[in-house]
Amino acid sequence: MISIEIYDTRAALEKLAPEWSALLGDQFITAMSQPAWYLAWLDAFPQAQIALVAARQQGRLVGVLPLGAVRSDARGMYMSRIAPFARAD
Repeated sequence: MISIEIYDTRAALEKLAPEWSALLGDQFITAMSQPAWYLAWLDAFPQAQIALVAARQQGRLVGVLPLGAVRSDARGMYMSRIAPFARAD
């Protein structure tokens, strides 16, 4: 069975970072998925609200989905949407 935990603070993201990094491993292709990338993004572009969804199976972290309330522009109409808050090329 998979259980879901939701964290909503930077401190929680920092606490989960070692386990999250271990889940991803050391490969170059995971650079923009690492918790360090999301923490750096929060430093550069503070988010009003974040939600880090963590999935666990038998207590072991098996997935992470970092979300934020992101301001979006749809042809001059500004709104918030829930999406991954850090972006990359």
